[in-house]
Amino acid sequence: MFKLLNHLNQCKANGPDNIPAVFLKTCSSELAKMLSFIIQQSLAKQTIPEDWRKALVTPAFKKGDRSNPENYRPISLTSICCKIAEHIIVSQTITHLDQHRILVDCHHGFNSCSGQSCVTTLGKLFTPICLLSPSSNLVLA
Repeated sequence: MFKLLNHLNQCKANGPDNIPAVFLKTCSSELAKMLSFIIQQSLAKQTIPEDWRKALVTPAFKKGDRSNPENYRPISLTSICCKIAEHIIVSQTITHLDQHRILVDCHHGFNSCSGQSCVTTLGKLFTPICLLSPSSNLVLA
């Protein structure tokens, strides 16, 4: 926990809890044990703190005319502490799945060890289709 807090990007925007990353990083040695306890209790009780359930949604400009609302996308600013908890849960879950070989090679988008992605899934799907095609002029759109 200390390592995660200590390596936070201080420029991260505050979430709805208004706890800045610079505070979490600066006080990481004092906060690590407390935040670990909160996360453990959350998992044990199968609930999360109220502030972690909220998000501040703000428009982020993409490109083009700034006066056109279609040129913006929404971004959700969530609690940094919640992001840390999510990171720990995902890391532990992936480690467990990898260690017990629960994900097989065909789980392209989720298998961190296979080096495969959703793009490789498409390749494995369309290669046999192209080989079975009676015409070499097959166009997929």
